[in-house]
Amino acid sequence: MVEYRYDALGRRIQKRSKHHHTGGEHNIIYGWDGNTLAYESNEQITKHYIYEKDSFVPLAQAVYAEEIELHQTPDWADKPYSLQRDPLWRVTKT
Repeated sequence: MVEYRYDALGRRIQKRSKHHHTGGEHNIIYGWDGNTLAYESNEQITKHYIYEKDSFVPLAQAVYAEEIELHQTPDWADKPYSLQRDPLWRVTKT
């Protein structure tokens, strides 16, 4: 089973998969700089992408042997921000 998540601009921000035989899970998160992919990170490795200025032409790739650590950002009331509680990201099934 594979599940993809996208931001409001249609850019992929996460890929979660579960192997149907072993049950092993794999999670990749994606970070963007405008319309270019800035990084992708999973449990073992993070790849950063560097592009020519004002273009989509890749110049280099930096690879780190660890996942990127995301930090919660406080909201305007100094409470931890939660994407799941944000009304702009709520999906209502009709």
